[in-house]
Amino acid sequence: MVAPATLRIDADELKSVEWTIERLADEFDTVESEAFLRAVTLASHELPVRIRAELLDFKMLEPNGALLIQGLPVDDAAIGPTPFGHGQPADEKATLWHDIAFFLFASCLGDPIGWETYQQGRLLQHVAPRPGHEADQTSTGSVTKLEWHTEEAYHPFRPEYLGLMCLRNPDNVATTLAQMADLRLSAEDLALLCQERFVIRPDEAHILRRDEVPGLAGRMTSFNRIDRMNAAPEPVALIFGAEDRPYLRVDPYYMDMPEQDEFAAAFAKLCAEIETHLQDVALQPGEILFLDNWRTVHGRKAFRARYDGRDRWLKRLSLTRDLRKSRSMRASVNGRSIG
Repeated sequence: MVAPATLRIDADELKSVEWTIERLADEFDTVESEAFLRAVTLASHELPVRIRAELLDFKMLEPNGALLIQGLPVDDAAIGPTPFGHGQPADEKATLWHDIAFFLFASCLGDPIGWETYQQGRLLQHVAPRPGHEADQTSTGSVTKLEWHTEEAYHPFRPEYLGLMCLRNPDNVATTLAQMADLRLSAEDLALLCQERFVIRPDEAHILRRDEVPGLAGRMTSFNRIDRMNAAPEPVALIFGAEDRPYLRVDPYYMDMPEQDEFAAAFAKLCAEIETHLQDVALQPGEILFLDNWRTVHGRKAFRARYDGRDRWLKRLSLTRDLRKSRSMRASVNGRSIG
């Protein structure tokens, strides 16, 4: 199986990265402002040349579906307790250094985007367990494994890349992933999977628990659009792109089984291939995993949360290579939240 590529930041590179982070931290106290997004995009050009080259090659040459960045420090005491699910930490500034670092690397791949119907449209999202959500098929679940999937597979403007930054993972809970390059499918099955015969519905993170969403009335247009996508999803192809190196979109948990036997059989073979080639990556504090969302699927192993402030805590970014394509679903030309 193809293991994620690894980029280890050396001591001299870390000093350079730290200087850029600290300069931005002196000017900004949040990563959610348009002013910060402009500044961090410019600052990403200050990253050491080797780091920028590795990220550029990952983006432009597609040598691997996953890139693991190592070498950033994390002071476990300084970052504070793990928040509950989508809740904000007690002191958001406690992780500002790491938030800025995450955006610096991510900006070499694309523009961060969020979703009006998820985590209040925030770009930087928390991945942590939440009481009462243990069995959910969302990032707040725990005792049930998060089934492998393409991020936002249902959406026409799903991200090209997904970033996961680990702040805490004391139980070595594994992120699971499989790469399209590992899958072996017959020409007949590929031909079937390339046809627009498959239905993917929005995941429950965009649909359930709306009573927990502040300012819901202002987002009803977005939720109404999600409801329409759920009630009458348009059939899509699961495999697309170049024949010799195709792309993938799939999320079996939220899919309807095709009615025609041949399409159902091809879908089953695809799922079996992915299951066979799943690999575990237990992220450690300070590591960033970038996934090509068109060439990998990902999930998470089950674990038991303690809710003691020490549970697994990741941060997540969704990235697009072409912000313009979603303009019809964003409030402003530089708005990043898709609704």
